[in-house]
Amino acid sequence: WQLRPSALPEQRHEYWRGGRVRAFLPKYSTDDFVRFGAEATPAETAGWDALLRGEKELRLPAGSRATLLIDTADYLCGYPRLQVAGGAGAQVRWQWAETLRETEKHDGPKGDRVVVAHKFFRGFGDSWRLDGKARWLSAPWWRSGQFWRLDVQVGAKPLRLRALGIDRTGYPLQAHHRIVADDVGLKPAMELCELGLRSCMHEVFVDCPYYEQMMYGADTRVQMLINHVVSRDDRLVRRGIELFAWSRGLNGLSTMRYPARDRQESATFAMIWPWMLRDYAWWRDDPAWVRTLLPVMRGMLDALTEYTDDTGLLVHPPGWLFVDWVPQWSVGWAPGTLQGRRSALVNLEYLLALQAAADVEQAASEPLLAERWRQKAARVARAMPAVFWSAKRGLWADDETQTGFSQHAQAFAVIAGLRAPHLRRWGDAARAGIIPATIQFQHYTFEAFGRMSRGDLVMQGFALWRDLVAKHALTPEENPEINRSECHAWGSHPLFHLHATIAGMRPASPGFRTVRIAPQPGTLTELEVTLPHPRGEVKMQASFAAGRVEATVELPAKTSGVFVWAGREVALRGGRQTVRL
Repeated sequence: WQLRPSALPEQRHEYWRGGRVRAFLPKYSTDDFVRFGAEATPAETAGWDALLRGEKELRLPAGSRATLLIDTADYLCGYPRLQVAGGAGAQVRWQWAETLRETEKHDGPKGDRVVVAHKFFRGFGDSWRLDGKARWLSAPWWRSGQFWRLDVQVGAKPLRLRALGIDRTGYPLQAHHRIVADDVGLKPAMELCELGLRSCMHEVFVDCPYYEQMMYGADTRVQMLINHVVSRDDRLVRRGIELFAWSRGLNGLSTMRYPARDRQESATFAMIWPWMLRDYAWWRDDPAWVRTLLPVMRGMLDALTEYTDDTGLLVHPPGWLFVDWVPQWSVGWAPGTLQGRRSALVNLEYLLALQAAADVEQAASEPLLAERWRQKAARVARAMPAVFWSAKRGLWADDETQTGFSQHAQAFAVIAGLRAPHLRRWGDAARAGIIPATIQFQHYTFEAFGRMSRGDLVMQGFALWRDLVAKHALTPEENPEINRSECHAWGSHPLFHLHATIAGMRPASPGFRTVRIAPQPGTLTELEVTLPHPRGEVKMQASFAAGRVEATVELPAKTSGVFVWAGREVALRGGRQTVRL
């Protein structure tokens, strides 16, 4: 009775070897920062590169020293694996870094990731003092990054390095999607996004593999959506939803991050949990499991009632009310919340949570409870314009002072079905003079663009990811503004939007029992997509020209849907069919 079947498969374990030495210093360095000089010569690296390729062992004479920079040309998560023999008293340090910096500052500019000459390495890792015995060396936890720094100091006895590689690990994600477009620049950008997702999937979805390695609500919801469009495997999604449900405190709200040693509160992250449950209820067909979590959802939303005023609006709920890493905002806090003012961003999240709860209750055949959440949502929606709508600007303000404006408020308002500001006033933040969304929140701006049938703007927004490819980044950054984590899967959302917004393939009802395909190709003229479905696959091969579309669509058996183009709809049935509009 104390044991139950594991909800997750074993983590992936694959022995990986490769990479090459890019820089070499004939010394043993223990500094936090090391500045490497010019690229190493073939003569300096020949033996080391042969070791990395697994071709032959490397013999280091007594007293030799070396500090090497190894470029793996990949983003790796794994346990170090080093086989040694002899060399009693030798010291070996193996450190990891995601990328190199152009200055000694920990947040200094990164530049082109391929360039290493005269850049600084700062990392962390493991160290060993050898006893002379033949053995494998490893570490108790996995590390991550693209670059390794190996520091070796051999003592009075020569050292033999027999093998050097890693035990590559992570969640064993099986991809079931396919997307091909006539825009060749999309492929490397989507590969970058998929590697970012895979690198952030382990026993839980992690925010980043290099720093915290923790599951945060805002990050996780976006990662789950991407998982929905690339794989039929939903075990890690269920695990994440379940763990956040377990994290609830005495106030009824889930934590900002979990599992974690310290409890960190955030009402803005807690309100994302009902969105996760609604996403799962629509993209997957598991109503019995969803029903088990209805009491959790109800408890969370009832707990928030304590923080509402007589209009139904939330007034400074608990925790770090993070929305986005906007430089003009204090460490991501929604504007006005630190001063105790009512926030449009916080209340828009609350409205979206109530709407999600109503949808889930209706899907679970609880019409009375669904109506309860709809009435609460309607009350919030009625109260919003008088407090936050600026007639002068024609925009939703960030807080009740109506002095600050952002893309964030406009995007949430569009998604929530409130009055939609004209795109000219907010779609291009720089031109409109409002706060722009950063890489993670652009998921919601893209979602709003899609709701307004402006997939062309989503395609334009992919420029940021094309720029990452041009800089030879391997995964999406946490946020270029703070210049920290090189791998944050909340920035992998273009992979979701290419399937769900550009190709327009989404569930139209709970359990994905019906499908809505409403492509918004922008500049694309050819698009071929395969999307995983609970009962098989949804496939589309489409050509776009002169305002017309010709598409071959295939739906799983016992699945129906609709194809939407330029305001016209065509019914879809299970099986293969052709649409011309």
